[in-house]
Amino acid sequence: MKSKTFLTIVLSLISGVSVLAYMVIEFPGWDRLQDISTDIFVARCSETPDPDNVTHYGHRVDFQGLYYANVEIVSVLKSGTNWIATRVCPPKPGLAWIQTAYCPQQGEYYLIFANPETDYYTQRQATNYWDATESFRFVPLGAHFSTNSIAGHPLNVQMQTLFKASAFHLEKQIQREQAQKQRIESGIQPQSTQMPQPKQNERASTN
Repeated sequence: MKSKTFLTIVLSLISGVSVLAYMVIEFPGWDRLQDISTDIFVARCSETPDPDNVTHYGHRVDFQGLYYANVEIVSVLKSGTNWIATRVCPPKPGLAWIQTAYCPQQGEYYLIFANPETDYYTQRQATNYWDATESFRFVPLGAHFSTNSIAGHPLNVQMQTLFKASAFHLEKQIQREQAQKQRIESGIQPQSTQMPQPKQNERASTN
């Protein structure tokens, strides 16, 4: 019993260390990001991740600001090779899990630049797990995106279509939030520059 408990603790620590030792890069530009991303696909977030309830290979782990996002891949734009990982599970339509600093929202579509997550010991890809650590690897497309707009087109045309769709979505979102901000500001009362006058009973108590 003690040995089993000890093994569980060791596995939890190993899992935690492997996650906490992640690296981030500065945004390299879209052309370079496309080159260094093994896989590029469009996915729909199945569930908004909860940062307070995260597990990794069955062990609860503090991801230090990272999420494990549950998504459904709906269209694969690029599926390449990786010099670290032996490909055992190239991206295909269906469920997948992505480690990222971005918190995707349930029901929303995203263009994702990812690399296969690799098992530290076997150097093989973890099945249906991808890494897209930096938040810029998630490009929001909104909740009403259709893959028909990119079907059958070459990668460069698909990328331009998706960037335009994202810019349109974000512009609409900014307009809605700006309108909401103005409504909220209209409810803020201006602060009085005069000192409040004491009430009658307050004057009596000071005499």
